[in-house]
Amino acid sequence: MRSRLGFLVAAIALVAAVGAVSSRESGGSAQAAPAPQQRPNIVVLETDDQTLAEMEVLPNVRRLIGDQGVTFNNNFDSFSLCCPSRATFLTGQYSHNNGVRGNAPPQGGYAALDTSNTLAVWLQRSGYYTVHLGKFLNGYGRTNPTEVPPGWSEWRGSVDPSTYRYYG
Repeated sequence: MRSRLGFLVAAIALVAAVGAVSSRESGGSAQAAPAPQQRPNIVVLETDDQTLAEMEVLPNVRRLIGDQGVTFNNNFDSFSLCCPSRATFLTGQYSHNNGVRGNAPPQGGYAALDTSNTLAVWLQRSGYYTVHLGKFLNGYGRTNPTEVPPGWSEWRGSVDPSTYRYYG
């Protein structure tokens, strides 16, 4: 959870920058848009219920992932519960706006999330190849275990109630 908000802000800025087309006029003549910059690869590793103290006993994770990525000294969580927190990361909205206020229906879980307007959808629209591996939100797959939420180019989501059964 520690880097979710920072990643979300960076990802939204990236989507806006990649999708923007610049056409300024100067002296009555149009200038060509600048050449597109190479887009970075973005990898997010999201865990539940992991404390900073637990990282002390994971030296390989720190060395191979943490030392090679971005870390944040300060973090804030608007709703420290699995589904509301994941939904906030995926939508950029507080839980009272995205509708996911708990881990299970009727207040939360997968059924409460509007999957048509998430970070994955925005990134895919901007030309990114998106992949999901592992847990999504509680309740995913209970109604239709083969459903792939919008925005994912590749989907390997665990089907609730087991985090060890994957579709695809």
